[in-house]
Amino acid sequence: MTMIVTTNSPNWKVDARVQSKKMKCPRCGNETVFNFCVGLERYEQYLFFKIPIEKIYGFKCSICPYVETVDAQVAKALVKRGRV
Repeated sequence: MTMIVTTNSPNWKVDARVQSKKMKCPRCGNETVFNFCVGLERYEQYLFFKIPIEKIYGFKCSICPYVETVDAQVAKALVKRGRV
C-alpha cells in the first residue's frame, strides 16, 4: 500500500478573494508575486483511488513550487477581510 501526500503539486487553486503579496522567494531567490492558494493533502493509491485528508492554505510562489503555509483560522480571516 502506498501513501502519497501531495502538498507541492501543481493542483493548487488560486483564491482571488485574498490579495497577493510580493516578496523574495527563499527557494528560487526571485522577487515574485505570491498568490493565496488552497491545496489538498490526500491519500492516493495507484491512479484512481484518492481520498482527501485536509485542506492546506498558503501563499505559493508563482515560479517554483515553494508554499508558505498559513493556519486555517488565519486563512478564514484573510478570506473574510478580502482584498484591501
